[in-house]
Amino acid sequence: GAGAFLAVAPEGPLRDLLSDVVRRGARSASADSEPQGAANQRRFTTATRIEGTDDYLLNGSKVFVGHAPVAEVVSVSATVHEDGVDRVRMFFVGTDSPGVTSGDWHTYMGIRGFPNGWLEFEDVRVSGGHILVERDLGHVVRTTPATARLVGRGRMHLIAAPSLAVARLCVGWMREFAARRVIDGRPLAEYDEVRRRLAESLADTFAIETMAQWCLLPEDQGRGLNLRFEQNAVKNASSLLAWETAERAMSLLAGEGYETAPSKRLRGAPPVPVERFLRDLRNLRISGGVDFQIDYWIAQRAILSYYYPEPDHAAALEGADEAPLDTTGTVLTGRNLGHLRWAAEQTRAFGRTCLGLARSHPDRAELDAEERTLIQLAGISREILGVTLVLARASKLSAAGDDSAQALADIFCTAARQRVTDLLGRLQSPPGPDAEAVASAWMSGTAYAYLAADGAPRPSHGGSIDKGLS
Repeated sequence: GAGAFLAVAPEGPLRDLLSDVVRRGARSASADSEPQGAANQRRFTTATRIEGTDDYLLNGSKVFVGHAPVAEVVSVSATVHEDGVDRVRMFFVGTDSPGVTSGDWHTYMGIRGFPNGWLEFEDVRVSGGHILVERDLGHVVRTTPATARLVGRGRMHLIAAPSLAVARLCVGWMREFAARRVIDGRPLAEYDEVRRRLAESLADTFAIETMAQWCLLPEDQGRGLNLRFEQNAVKNASSLLAWETAERAMSLLAGEGYETAPSKRLRGAPPVPVERFLRDLRNLRISGGVDFQIDYWIAQRAILSYYYPEPDHAAALEGADEAPLDTTGTVLTGRNLGHLRWAAEQTRAFGRTCLGLARSHPDRAELDAEERTLIQLAGISREILGVTLVLARASKLSAAGDDSAQALADIFCTAARQRVTDLLGRLQSPPGPDAEAVASAWMSGTAYAYLAADGAPRPSHGGSIDKGLS
């Protein structure tokens, strides 16, 4: 919203507009996604300069706009074609301006309380003073540089914060249910698998909180750290870990019924809304970029960009001699020290893997086209990040006299290492099955008709199947 852009708006009419919105407590919105798809690099909404003025005419449509039905001012990303080059600029528009149409709320599967909708712009005049003009990158990009920075931090509030809140609720509900449920005369909380699921959920909740703190606190403290990679990675880390926690809660509490909270209330059961939060969390895995696409972008832009051109430290990266891990001041159990050594080894191995991929793909576009490879790279880096941050926090807490996080860190790191082993196995495996041929045949409509909803075999009058498996 308007408040976020105050940090990057220069002195002048735009800053005055944003300051007024914030001072009055007016609602604002940010419109970026379009009906053509949010993943497009360009924006189909256009802004055309009005001849003889500094003003522009804005035309296009935006969807999934938070606060669209209630906002007074909205920022709109649009493509400007000038001097033979397309650039994405951010325009700030009053929703009561002539030519602005605000549509109905989007009815989401979850997140029902969020006023989210669509906007249309038809020859909307925008003052030249209400445009955020930034450094020219020389090519069209999906979002402006300032917007990209704001989005990274914004995802912490819009994705990581509710993910953490839901995870905390779920572990509380799991404890309450396991404490009052008795199966075959034995408290549910005493069963091995239930204990494991409780412990894993607590460890994942601890990890979400830890990663969110790391992504936000250093900026607030003005420590000058570049947290762009972490902030982007934790979007997926927080929503996926919270999803797993809610899944465990659903599996456990389903013993009392797979139903909505109102249905439980009607029969006198505790009306715990796990099903609602599952829908909400599924939204968080999509909002701000669907999870696998975010992983692809992270690998493409934040990881592999360091290997094109080849980095100066490539020779050192390949070197067999590695300095021993310095654990001075680290307060960790033996198992967690083992996890820390693993993280250091995997970090170096990850660098060698990326270097090898870059060398075997001198044409960067060829590697970018291997989307599954890039997605797996991002997954590995995300797990290593989680391990290092969780261990760091456990060590800091122990140094202050609280050892309770050591067990949580051990559980999280053990699971993360297992996930990395799986990802590495997939990454390093020989060429797999011909998925491209199967997908192409399906898209062409020339094969697999028996898997289509209207092509399934139906029983004849005699009860047999008309189309067999011959």
